[in-house]
This record gives sequence, C-alpha cells and structure tokens, in this order.
Amino acid sequence: MPSPAPRRARTAAHLLASLVALRSGRAGAEARLPRVDVPVAGSWIHVELRFGGMTSSRLTDHVLFFANGIAVRSGVTPSTHDCYAALDVADLRDLPFNFGRWRDDPASGGVRVDWKEGPGWNLKREGALLSLGGKKLLKLRPVDGLVLDGTFVSNPAGGPAATLTFRPDGTFTASGLTEGMTCRPPTGPPPASGSGRYAARKWTLILELAGGGVVLFPITVPDGEDLKRVARFSLGAYDFERTR
Repeated sequence: MPSPAPRRARTAAHLLASLVALRSGRAGAEARLPRVDVPVAGSWIHVELRFGGMTSSRLTDHVLFFANGIAVRSGVTPSTHDCYAALDVADLRDLPFNFGRWRDDPASGGVRVDWKEGPGWNLKREGALLSLGGKKLLKLRPVDGLVLDGTFVSNPAGGPAATLTFRPDGTFTASGLTEGMTCRPPTGPPPASGSGRYAARKWTLILELAGGGVVLFPITVPDGEDLKRVARFSLGAYDFERTR
C-alpha cells in the first residue's frame, strides 16, 4: 500500500525562495510573486492519521498539481496555509523538498506522483475523486474569481479590530492588519492602513498598495460560501465577517 512521504520541516533556503518575503509596508515594498504564473490543474486535501503508543495525530496536506507537471505538497494547520500564489514552479530543474512531478498513468487510469524524497504515490481515480491506498483525497476548492464586496471586520480576543472594505471596482481600504495575518514565514508587518487594488488566486489574497508594494495573505473561504457573495473568510487564524 503506498504511503505519503514523511513530513519534514522545509529548509530555510526553500522558504525564502518559494514563499513571499514581506517587508515593512513602506513605499516600494514588494512581495516576491513568480515571474511566470503557472495554473493549478488539480487541488486536493490529503489527511493522514498516525498512531504511536497511546496517542494519535492527524496530519493534513494540501496537494497541488500544476499544469506543467509539478506537484507540491504543503502541510497545513486549522489556522493557516502557505500563500500558493507565491510558489515559483516554472522551469524547475532541481525540485525543492515537498515538490514532485505528476502525470496521468495510462496503464492504471490513475495518477502517478514521484516526490523529490520518499515513496511515490499511485493515485486511483474514483469518479471525480482520487484515492491513495484506499483512502479518498478531498477536493480543495479554488478561490480564483472570488468577489469581495462590503466591509469585513475581524475582532480578535484581546486585540484591536481589523477592517477591510472591498468595492465592486476591485479596490480596497484596510486598517488594523497585523503580521499574524500574513503568509508564513512572516518577515515583517503589513502597513497598519492603506488602500489599493485586490485580487484573489491560488488561495492567496493579494493587496496591491496604492503607494507601492504588494502584501499577501493566506485566504480561506468556507465551502458553504458563494464565491460571488462572500459573507465570511479567514486570513490565517483571523476570521472576518461582513458587517455591511
């Protein structure tokens, strides 16, 4: 029975190379977005239960298949995930850890994934789903095309409120944003307030500041929400609700 490669901490070099490097939000600050934006061809959630002695643990990965044959597996927690819009997967010769290559397997009718390290995966197609070792992977719903309209507020316990106001023309104003809302690993706080234009793709909220610079946030939208009329979303562990 195939089993997923063991989870390890990513190297600092890979994190710096493939994830966003946030700066202080001064004029000219710039997030590191890839020069080539490779579309995601498939997105899945893989859950593994591990048992040891009298304890057990639940490990969850997002598994992304990019259109150029690159596969990425990223460990997530209930409160946050990486900003996948910042992953540079174009023209890779040497694969970073937790990367691999995927392809359709004509012999089995499934999908084969060869990871950089650890055993490969032979995924079986079961209708619209995939399974690994008899256990189904869950669909990870894309947020591309997300429409945000109105004022959304987060009121964390013991902290000041954060406010984001989005308009139908694609502009926003923000106040009270904190470093804990941004992509991991955070390297600097976002500006306390600002305005500009926004976009959402690859589970990432992208704020382009009018004064220069880009700040990225990992965004999660509950499955029950209509992506054209969202009332709730989360930036990392911070829940935002529309107030008007």
